[in-house]
Amino acid sequence: MRGIVVAAALCLTLALNGCGYHLAGQGRGVVPEDVSIVNVTGTDASARTILPAWRRYVGDHAKGFVVGADHADAELRLGAISESFNPVSYDVSGVAITYRLSRSGSISLWRKNVRIWSSGAISVQGDVYAVGGPTSIEASRARLRRDLDRQWMREAWLKLVSGF
Repeated sequence: MRGIVVAAALCLTLALNGCGYHLAGQGRGVVPEDVSIVNVTGTDASARTILPAWRRYVGDHAKGFVVGADHADAELRLGAISESFNPVSYDVSGVAITYRLSRSGSISLWRKNVRIWSSGAISVQGDVYAVGGPTSIEASRARLRRDLDRQWMREAWLKLVSGF
């Protein structure tokens, strides 16, 4: 009986490995095994606002490679980061009471000026409630932007290391 259980467990393990199943955030993902140094860059002005934080995030979470500019084996490019801030709900008099802040962007991995992987669009969003006047709304918007930037970086990292 014990042999059957062991054989069944081994078959299940092999089946999961063979179908490509793995946990997001484990390993190097799409970064090739022979890459030891990755240069993290931004492609336009909108990406440069989040670029220093993205470099730190990748450097803190990288396994098997380091972030650096000198003698880099690959380049991780941060695409344009777009933002929208639109009203989504109104009170009975037609005044906006909730705004939705959305941040969207993409990353891609390049080697010798050839793109080897692209994340596609990565979007995150959150709501700002219009209470306390314009100053309060702008303060809430700035706080939410920082939170969404952290959330976006996490989503981008998971896409990179999951390989999807």
